[in-house]
Formats: sequence, structure tokens, C-alpha cells
Amino acid sequence: VLEHFETNNPISAVYGGPMLDAADVWCWDARPWPDFPAFSDVWADAEAWRCGHWLNGRLDGETRDLIAAILRRGGVEAFEIGAFEGEVQGYVIDRPMPTRDALAPLLAGLGLRMTERGGGVAVLGDPEPTFVLSTGLMALADDGQAVCMDRQLEARAVTARVRFMDGARDYQTGSTLVRQAGDGGTINLDLPAVCGSALAKAAAERALKDGSGRRAKATLGPLQALMLEPGDGVTLEGLAGEWCVTGLELAEQSIATLEPRTVVSVDAEGDIPTPAPGGEIAGAPFFRAATSLGPGEQPDGSCRGRAPDESGCSGCPCGRQRPGGRDPGGLGGDPVPSC
Repeated sequence: VLEHFETNNPISAVYGGPMLDAADVWCWDARPWPDFPAFSDVWADAEAWRCGHWLNGRLDGETRDLIAAILRRGGVEAFEIGAFEGEVQGYVIDRPMPTRDALAPLLAGLGLRMTERGGGVAVLGDPEPTFVLSTGLMALADDGQAVCMDRQLEARAVTARVRFMDGARDYQTGSTLVRQAGDGGTINLDLPAVCGSALAKAAAERALKDGSGRRAKATLGPLQALMLEPGDGVTLEGLAGEWCVTGLELAEQSIATLEPRTVVSVDAEGDIPTPAPGGEIAGAPFFRAATSLGPGEQPDGSCRGRAPDESGCSGCPCGRQRPGGRDPGGLGGDPVPSC
């Protein structure tokens, strides 16, 4: 349908615009939640629930398309988006702001970095190391060292709290707390995205790793400076761990800024809702027979009348008689025991 109107949408001679400016599609999924997507053995498309409604998944409903749409709205046309884990179902930008500021909370939650690369904008995660920086090929800085380490003086944070919009709880504010052993400060992050607790937990764990304060600056040799680009993963000779190039200054002395590579996996099963509890079995059906009761007679055979006299129940509407007595109501009934 959309392809038809892309080629069959003439420009109006009255207002100079296309006859059809946009198209809205609405659909209602009647499958019961949270049984869908909890019962993946019943619905084969249960995994697509992470991208929102099935229609969203077919109309560019993935998170990378959300990032691309924000970049284009900010006037950025030349960009690339690398691989990453995690999906969000919605994102809130509540006021006008620069594109970098609008994307910053989302990129932090997904573990992505935005940098300039190849004349455009690159949104990348923490890639696998592809280069080994040998100290023998590096240049010496003014202080005589090829690698300089920067560390934060304040205590390292040991607690991270992430607030988000919980899509599994009717968009209420959710909160995830991650603690590590030891004493230290707390990192508070606000993620204005509709997501699940698994993504928020991964963001909290990543924030604690990023908050370690380790940063290295390497003075590169000429060949090393030509090989590297921001966003590359490297290992550094004589320095443990894997590193990511977050900045590259090309000058008389080329300096690369390196930060530790932080890889945190998102628990794929952590956001799947649990099935709704089943109804309790009330028991086997039963049948109660209804009996015809006389005036004033109770279901157990007793009577609401007065105390019986010799002829039956005195003034009682049941009309019962003692054996051999006379029907006090004059109804001509058979003699029956009085109540």
C-alpha cells in the first residue's frame, strides 16, 4: 500500500503539496497479555514482542531505527550505527535540545558512544580489539613516557540506580538498583525510555564499570596514528585489559585517548512477563432440588406459627392439624401432624 502511494501521489495544483501527506495504520492485538508473550510454545512470534506490536516491527520498529530518526531530525544525514544489545519500545524527548543531548541518555542505557568518524557521525558500541599498540612503535611525550594513566581521586561508586518507564507495568516508573561490595558513592541515572528491568539492570552494571575512572593517553607513532579511528578496539602492550579509542588528536604529537572496554550482556529472558495466574477450581457442580412450602413453613419443616392447641397450630397460616383434628383454616385438607 505504501509503495503504491509513493509513486501515485500527485502534487496538488492548489497548495503545491502531495495529495497524501502521511498514512496512519492502527491495529488491535487481541491476544491476552501477559500470556502473550509468556507462552512462546503457543505463539511463534512471541520473540517479536520485544520490538513492540508486530506492525511496528514491520514498519522500522527497531531501536536502531529510532536512533537514525533522531539523527535525521537533527539534520545529520551521514552516520553509521554499530551492533549493540537491547531494545526499547519508546523514548521521550520532552523539550528542544541539541541532538547529542537528546541521544545521550539512550546511548548510555545501550552502552553506545557517539563520535566523529570518516567525515560523519558514528554510533558504536565497544568493538572487539583489532589493533595491538606496541610501545616500541610509540613516540615519547615531553615527560619521556609513551603512555600516561589518568585516575579519579574521589572514591569509586559501588551503587547504581536506574529509573525508567516500565512497559510491563502500564508505563509506571520502574527502578533497578545494583550494588557492589565495598564503600563508595551512588550513581543515579534517568533513562526516559520504555523498556524492561533487564535493560535497566545492564545499564546500571555498565555505569559502575564506566565509573572506575581509568583512562589512558597514548602518544602514537606516525604509522599508528594513520591506522586508528575513534571507536576502534585495541590492546595496549604492558597494560592489562581491552581498550576503546574514544578520542584521537592528530598533531605534531598524535595522542589517542583510551577508555576500558565495558561489555555487559542483557538478560534476554529477564523481560519476559510471567503468565497470569489461573483461576481456582470451585469444585464439582451440584444440584439442589426446590420443594413447595406452605404458607409460613420453613425449609427444615418447622413453622413460624404460634404454639399448637388441641386442633392444630393456633392462628398459624400453615393449616396443619393434629391427628383427628379439624382443619382450622377451613380448607378441607387432610389431617396432618401439627408443627
